[in-house]
Amino acid sequence: MKIVSIRQYPTQHIHDAWIKSITNKDNKSIYYIPLFFIKAKLLNKLIWYNRILNQFFSLFRIFNMPSADVYLVDGFKAILPALINKGNKKIILINSDTFLSTYSKQNFIVRLIYKWYITHVDYFICTSKMMVEQTSQFSDKPKYQVYPFYDNVQFKDASCSIQSSNLCSISTAKFCKRPDIMIEAFHKFRKKYPNAKLFVCDGGTYGGEGLNESLEFIKKQPNVVTPGLCNPIPYLKKSGLYINTSQHESFGVNILEAMVAGIPPVISKFCGAKDLVEQVDSSLVCDLDSQEFANRLIELHQNKKKKLELGKKCRIVAKKHTRSYSINEFRKVIELITQDIKTKI
Repeated sequence: MKIVSIRQYPTQHIHDAWIKSITNKDNKSIYYIPLFFIKAKLLNKLIWYNRILNQFFSLFRIFNMPSADVYLVDGFKAILPALINKGNKKIILINSDTFLSTYSKQNFIVRLIYKWYITHVDYFICTSKMMVEQTSQFSDKPKYQVYPFYDNVQFKDASCSIQSSNLCSISTAKFCKRPDIMIEAFHKFRKKYPNAKLFVCDGGTYGGEGLNESLEFIKKQPNVVTPGLCNPIPYLKKSGLYINTSQHESFGVNILEAMVAGIPPVISKFCGAKDLVEQVDSSLVCDLDSQEFANRLIELHQNKKKKLELGKKCRIVAKKHTRSYSINEFRKVIELITQDIKTKI
């Protein structure tokens, strides 16, 4: 059974590893837009930022599509060439897209297009239980779940600074990450611990360009350190707790990285990684409220013994989610899906 993977550009590094694990001489891998358009810098920017224009240029891919029995599609952005060439083929969608969480806020045309997309997907591979539940609101087709992985063994060498009142966050400062709530929570935390620092690192996990210029106010906040695109490990080593205030995070590899380092993460309930965090302690998961975040951070910093215990438990829960483990789980799911397809032929 031939599988052609249709990838976004750039491909998120976890999806890239998954797709490469099943790519061979029979199972091809292509980008959803021909490289000619990707390499045109101005055009590339237009493609990246405009959903409808993005889809228009993906139509050019249909003129050079390898033969396939199954299309494995890397997110909704890459799906149109597969739909046009579908016929009797099956479509598997890797879904870690934040789009469905903002579906109701999109304009009518975009909602109509994406609703059509969803109805033609035969199988979904989601990156968390939260994403499975969210996708289930739009489709009753089979859904499988594979957790992402941490990709730097050096996180194991980092460790929680029990005595430190510093906080750390590894994330781009896009509004969906709700840095405003993070800053508010930090200022409330500082009323109790005035010497505390907040390290806001952009780990570059998703190929971001650093802190969003529209949110420069973060850099102007007292006791907030913004090293930008960097290796976050030195900052994790200086921190006692981790914070993630996202209003939607399909998983949150940064949370997994903090857990591997033994740093208890205080996160919003809209992070897919809450599946793993709740295995450590459900109280680490908060509503999207700055006061609740501040209260939880203060409680944990006051109880050094509990912080240490939670850090140890974080390592235990997170350590198995390596690259090889995640890829193996992904390959198992692909095998289950292809077997199901064969039984229905």
